[in-house]
Amino acid sequence: MTSLVEDREDEPLTAEKPRVTAALVLTAFGISTGSFQYGYNISVLNEPYQVMHNYINNTNYIQSGNYLTSVRIRFFWSAIVSVFALGGAIGACIFGWWSATFGRKRGCLANTVLGFAATSLLVLSPFFQSFFSLFVGRLIMGIHAGLYTGLCPLYLNEISTPSTRGPLGIVHQTGTVTGLLVAQILGFPELLGNDRLWIVLLGFAGVPLLVQIAVLSLCPESPHYIAKVQRDAQATRNALQRLRGAFTVEEELYRLTDSKEAVVKE
Repeated sequence: MTSLVEDREDEPLTAEKPRVTAALVLTAFGISTGSFQYGYNISVLNEPYQVMHNYINNTNYIQSGNYLTSVRIRFFWSAIVSVFALGGAIGACIFGWWSATFGRKRGCLANTVLGFAATSLLVLSPFFQSFFSLFVGRLIMGIHAGLYTGLCPLYLNEISTPSTRGPLGIVHQTGTVTGLLVAQILGFPELLGNDRLWIVLLGFAGVPLLVQIAVLSLCPESPHYIAKVQRDAQATRNALQRLRGAFTVEEELYRLTDSKEAVVKE
């Protein structure tokens, strides 16, 4: 058995001063892509609403040979838009179980599966000749976004130090509003919010998912999750050393493990 933190009554635990490291910045950026995804999908349907009205009406004509009344078009459109909020509520409710089961890093990566599934349903809707796939896709996308509303702030908080908690605390909000802004801009008819390119507008949601997979695959798991759930002191030390850029992390390791002797098997 090897002690990682020695109990010395006459010498207080000390640690190198933590600094902003490349690993910390990279991890925060990877997390922010989830926040971006949340904001993007909130507003992506705002600008091209008339295009989507036409799509719903034309799709119904192909299926039944009849055009919809304006009231029914608005009803179906409202259902497609509002079901995102229902999915978000579901995602927020299961976030605790999700993060405890998969962890913070793997929880974000597992959530990309839902994001890709939702994006596929949205993009393939014209090929199915059914706007029902838009409804299901938006529901799954809402669950996906709801999970990010819990995962992203939690992960950011657990990788931060007291000195970086303030700057990292605004990463989630910044990513969200950036996603809102990008969705509004890309939704202009002159760009992607038109009859020809609206599929690309919805499919763009897959881009931040690919970025997150590429970035977070290089980043450490939350030290707090490793220490409290996995109870692996050596893995906790390794994650802390990567994030803090310091070889001596015993003081923070001591706080996380709540023990004067964090012991691992040789």
